[in-house]
Amino acid sequence: MRFQLVLKRWMLPAVLLVLFSCSGKKAIESKVKEVDMQRFLGEWYELAALRIEEKDPCSCYALAYQEMRRAGMRVVKRCRDGKGNWVYDKGKAWIIYKDGIAVLRSEYQWPLKGELYFLELDSNYRYAMLGNAGRTTLRILSRTKEMDPGLMKNLLDRAEALGYDRSHIRPIPQNCIH
Repeated sequence: MRFQLVLKRWMLPAVLLVLFSCSGKKAIESKVKEVDMQRFLGEWYELAALRIEEKDPCSCYALAYQEMRRAGMRVVKRCRDGKGNWVYDKGKAWIIYKDGIAVLRSEYQWPLKGELYFLELDSNYRYAMLGNAGRTTLRILSRTKEMDPGLMKNLLDRAEALGYDRSHIRPIPQNCIH
């Protein structure tokens, strides 16, 4: 009886693990092998996003990265919710490396951590595109509230080529006054 209970409890997670590990997803392809944290610090505007888990993202989404005394970065996220109120969230972030690719690891609520791979990063740190390995989260960030439409198209084409569902990538309005 005890064996059956244990079997039932662990069977579904084991089956899901096998299915997802064999899902045929391609490994992350990125040319971004190194990120200079000092150059990455500062304010970034999120101009487009794919977030499967979020139903109603905010507008005027921005992230401010500040160096922490010990290691890593402090992150302050701000956005305007559907009611017009400014919403803030604070967390921590680190730049790590996995399989030779730069990754932004963030933590907003311990022990939950997220990891976004640097898929694209401008050599002058004017824009960046980050996404997770499961292809369910993608962020296109810019130092300015607007991006050249040709550059945005190129980034969206690249995201699609990497396996992100372009039909779910939404623009994030940046027309708020802070």
